[in-house]
Amino acid sequence: MCSSDLVTLAADGTTLGTCALPAGSGAGTAATCDVELAELLLHVGPAHDLVATYATTSTDFTGSSSDPLSVTTTRKTITVTGLAGTSRVYDGGTSATATGTPTLAGTIAGDDISIAGTPTYTFATEDVGTGIAIATTGFTLAGDDAGNYTLTQPTLSANITAKTLTVTGLTGVGRTYDRTTDARSEEHTSELQSLAYL
Repeated sequence: MCSSDLVTLAADGTTLGTCALPAGSGAGTAATCDVELAELLLHVGPAHDLVATYATTSTDFTGSSSDPLSVTTTRKTITVTGLAGTSRVYDGGTSATATGTPTLAGTIAGDDISIAGTPTYTFATEDVGTGIAIATTGFTLAGDDAGNYTLTQPTLSANITAKTLTVTGLTGVGRTYDRTTDARSEEHTSELQSLAYL
């Protein structure tokens, strides 16, 4: 093998690059040749057939090509960070809110991708509790490279605290001194305001 021996890497018949093999590799000796993948393989899509072709100027060897190697680029999973669930008082519903600034985590530097959409937050239960899971829906991806990613919606948590109730409809009744602390109300019925089911 001579120093002018070359390996060409092609995908689906399109040349990605060519590099020279080191001199003195010899027959039966493994030789590594790095070829940078072109734009063809940088995006999610159908499988590509990669073929390496060896060419030599030596009279001792002949050129050859490898069997096709199928390569598929799949979407990279990324997540949303920077948010925290907001605790609130019990109101009988499961609606929730969050604070913070949503940020994408796991993207490749230089890619044109950003977070979009209008999120909706929902408590896993309407009941009072601590550390209740909050499901998120509605975040989407935007940008030229958005199709190369799969977005995982964030899961948050927060507390639902008990709602305070008050009693109305009663009026204290005056009486003559009798050395006791007993008292009674003027009305026999009362009502709860701000009723909640605890």
